[in-house]
Amino acid sequence: MLGLLTGVASADSALQTPARAVADSIYPPPAEGAAGADTSLRVPGTWLRFGFSQERVLASEALVVIPAPGPRGLVTRRGGMRWFGVDTEASLVFLHDRLARARFVAKDEAPHALDYVEDQLATLGFRRRCETLDPASRVCEWTGETLVKLHRQPRSLTADVEPYQAPHALARPHRGAAAAETVAVWPEVLRLSPGASNPGLGAPELAEAASLHPQYPRAARAAGVQGRVWVRALVDTGGAVIETQVTRSIAELDSVALACVRGLRFKPFRAEGRPSRFRVDVPITFTLH
Repeated sequence: MLGLLTGVASADSALQTPARAVADSIYPPPAEGAAGADTSLRVPGTWLRFGFSQERVLASEALVVIPAPGPRGLVTRRGGMRWFGVDTEASLVFLHDRLARARFVAKDEAPHALDYVEDQLATLGFRRRCETLDPASRVCEWTGETLVKLHRQPRSLTADVEPYQAPHALARPHRGAAAAETVAVWPEVLRLSPGASNPGLGAPELAEAASLHPQYPRAARAAGVQGRVWVRALVDTGGAVIETQVTRSIAELDSVALACVRGLRFKPFRAEGRPSRFRVDVPITFTLH
């Protein structure tokens, strides 16, 4: 799997890794009389599609060539572009004149830009796996038809995007394989709370009895810390919690609240008659008395 690049020029050399072999298999050197490139995969957040020619992209975008040593047939172009509505500096890598990967860098982005981008990816049916959820330096991979690797630092947001190839991806998948992996996330965030109303959908239900009052951390109790932590969970079509994130924090209590929510099991959720993944806000309350 292609890691984060450390600079624009490294985008060229990075394609020497297994990701280059994947790109070569998708965009091989053109043969005389060959059919046009496959442009079925969209670069999420843009109008671009992998396989677009440089000429087609340059007809709409002002991009300059980045001088950098690299393998024959590979060119990197850079310029300003909007990605999911966020102003970025884009670096587009063309292999054999076809768009093979993209990088988007947003400097001094709005505080909630990453949250907005991740919400959009979730709505598109992408699945997230994070190396770290540290708010100051978050590194996550989002997997769907394409692979999006996001790296948030204190003053920048970097996204590397390429066609996704799972292990043995060049083999044809079994019929129905991984169907649940691409089920879209219901766009509204639901709420698990006594008397909560999720109009037209019904409140999410727990599949089994569970306490929303976990064991009080000893140090927090001794310090008199109390209150309510809100945790947002992403729940799959089987009712399992697959991701969690604190949305209203009490630092001394966050880790216990996250562990509590990760252990919950929900009844499968259907939206508009179809199985759906969903996000739900769960309150975890800590009281001293």
